[in-house]
Formats: sequence, C-alpha cells, structure tokens
Amino acid sequence: TLPFLAGRLDSCYKHDLHLAGSLKHAPSDYLKRMYYDGIAYHWPSLDCTRQFVGLDRIMFGTDHPFFPPPDVPDSDDPTMMDRVPWPSTVANQVVAEEGGDDVARAVLRDNALRLLNL
Repeated sequence: TLPFLAGRLDSCYKHDLHLAGSLKHAPSDYLKRMYYDGIAYHWPSLDCTRQFVGLDRIMFGTDHPFFPPPDVPDSDDPTMMDRVPWPSTVANQVVAEEGGDDVARAVLRDNALRLLNL
C-alpha cells in the first residue's frame, strides 16, 4: 500500500504548512529505504512495489498463521497444520514466479539471505 501512495504522501507533505520542511527528505525517499514483504496476491501490486523500491527490497511474506487451510483433517497431531499447504503461501509464491526467474529467486530466497547474512 505504501509504495502506491508515495506520490500522494509527498504531495501532502509539500502542501501542509505544518509539515513542509520538517523532514530532510521527501516521504517517498524514506519509503525507498524500507523492506517490503511480497504478500501481494497479485502480480501488478508486487510489480508496483518492485518499480518503486527495487527488487532487492522485497522479501517473501505470508499470512501464516492467519487464513489457515480450509480443509485441514481433524487431528490431535500438532504438526498437522505444518504438513498441509497454506493457500496464502502457495498464492504468493505463484505471484513471485509470475515476475520471472530473477524476481522469484530474489523475493523467495536471495533477498532474505542477503539481509540476514545467511
């Protein structure tokens, strides 16, 4: 959401007499320094973030533990939820892959490895 609103935030900052000049940089410059999760569910949304902050600032995200799989077998096994595919995880992996191999590799793995020094 923030990358999509960056221009609006900059405009509001410039035109608000109480805020104008109170920051060293435009709000969008600060937003470009942040990292974003790739839980977009939609390639155009993920691509908007990629175009705004660059591919190196997006990492894979999920809604886990929210929105659990709807068809989990009834079981007393505490590991059951870990063995069933989570729709949000699968959906967002597919979206990252829509961007091609470079996007998928960066979002699904490489960016986290680099940021976390792994």
